[in-house]
Amino acid sequence: NNGDEADDNDDGGRGGTDQAAPRGTRHALLNRERHATAGEALAANTRTHTDAADAQQTISAVKAFLKNMCLREFAYHLLFHNPQAFEEPLLPEFRAFPWRWNDQSMLEVWRSGQTGYPIIDAAIRELRTTGYLHNRIRFMIAGFLTKYLLIPWQHGLRFLYDHVLDGDIACQTLGWQWTAGCHTDAFPFACIVNPITFGLREDPHGEYVKRWVPELAALPTCYVHRPWRAP
Repeated sequence: NNGDEADDNDDGGRGGTDQAAPRGTRHALLNRERHATAGEALAANTRTHTDAADAQQTISAVKAFLKNMCLREFAYHLLFHNPQAFEEPLLPEFRAFPWRWNDQSMLEVWRSGQTGYPIIDAAIRELRTTGYLHNRIRFMIAGFLTKYLLIPWQHGLRFLYDHVLDGDIACQTLGWQWTAGCHTDAFPFACIVNPITFGLREDPHGEYVKRWVPELAALPTCYVHRPWRAP
């Protein structure tokens, strides 16, 4: 959730993640084993790939995977020394931020995937159905909740933790604080990502939205991310 990574790991509609977190969180798959597996993948890539572009894509994907492992360990370290961060912002000035703590109706609209923004609704419905959600899409729904609806990140954290199979409270806490702008090394609060342009970039053919928001499946592609423009 923070920074540019490999294309295969960043494309929210295509996957490219290992989906190993439910096991990794419970230490059935240790970090050293994951690191060794990544190293083996790099070695195999060197031996078998003759196409330079394919080889570079594999190398970039493995590096992104290792980077995310490091970010997870950083989250554990930070939460160990700041256990209050499950409920309180790491930046103390955010304690006085005027969040809409009691706007339960708007929170429910978001939680049920009925916001009217196709990429947001598709993501929420995928999450509720499968228990998985790609990193970039998590960033978008978190930003929408905190920066468009001004609903506190703690509500979003609890919702995701209740639904994702990779319910890692340390990583998710740090991710939500990073997106909301109250992490010590946060995505600036004033930077707002447009869900329409995000959808057009991440899902240009509308396949992801049409899969999870079937009421839009019959729309021409040009209207999928802006259905209100359809004649």
